[in-house]
Amino acid sequence: MKKTIICFVMGAMMSCNESATKAEAVVADKQTTIEDIMAVNVEDYFCHYMDDVELPKDFPIPEAVDIYNTATVVNSLYSVDDFWRVFENNKGTIDILDKVDLSVIKDEYIRRLAQNTMDKYKYFFKYFDATNDDTNQVLWQEFRRCLWVLDSTFLSTHHVSTYVNLGEDEYWQALDFSEQQKEVAERLGNNPTEDMKHEMLDDILLMENFEEKCAYTYAYIAYLGFYDASDEKLKDVLYNLLTDGRYSHHLFFLWRVWRATVQHYYGASKMSDIANGIYNRMRLEVAKNTLNYLAKNPTDKVAINQYLMTAYHKNVARIGDYPYGNQSVIDVYILGLIGE
Repeated sequence: MKKTIICFVMGAMMSCNESATKAEAVVADKQTTIEDIMAVNVEDYFCHYMDDVELPKDFPIPEAVDIYNTATVVNSLYSVDDFWRVFENNKGTIDILDKVDLSVIKDEYIRRLAQNTMDKYKYFFKYFDATNDDTNQVLWQEFRRCLWVLDSTFLSTHHVSTYVNLGEDEYWQALDFSEQQKEVAERLGNNPTEDMKHEMLDDILLMENFEEKCAYTYAYIAYLGFYDASDEKLKDVLYNLLTDGRYSHHLFFLWRVWRATVQHYYGASKMSDIANGIYNRMRLEVAKNTLNYLAKNPTDKVAINQYLMTAYHKNVARIGDYPYGNQSVIDVYILGLIGE
């Protein structure tokens, strides 16, 4: 089985081919293959935009596509910031910046804010002087201030509450998988063998109800923890759920689990390869699946919430609240894959 490792060479970003595992496709008639996901060029590092899709006139989020694309731009600019802070390489960072397409933003005001952020960033590099720390700090802080204004304006304009009134109890009730957790625990016990675990995954794959299939997968992962979530057979299951074409309330969380398990393969350090291009290509699949579901179920408040959360969720960063490595570790803890 083949795989592609995405490599950083301190400043310039390039791809190199190595031998690694690719998930097998076991669901028939999928529109997306694992080769599509894993063959993303590293130059496409962050940016995967959504093309126009046909939505009903009474769609609950009229600007759904624009929201997704604007979030992609904002996330990409954060990743430009993150890349430079680690590598301090002007050319490599500008090469990435030049791939951010502001024309996908339909909101004129937000597009101007994004352009201003880009201009400030390029100005920083024009006058960057490695020997003048005071000047560097002033210029860099101005760029980051513009980026914060862009992000906060976008999120306040398109806050989740603008589109859906969803109580926390109602939300978590819709995502409850406690019954599935109980069944998983009873079946696997305290010391399950690999055969026992794989037999259960095979049974999950055979389930016809997609919501149930996703709930059992999440229960399985939550019960066994992160390192079992890195098992190749489970990666296959996650891949097939994400590219199935159907929608589940659990799909956004399963995408985050899948992203964390793939990043675990690349590494947890700040200097590891971070394949946001791959992750965002899969994010796009999840978002489109959710839109297609909402076109037929426009009153599903949880699905509206999950679409927006899928769009807004930040790229994996190298620098952040977790001080010892890249920020995929944060998702692992938030998703409950590592105990207290």
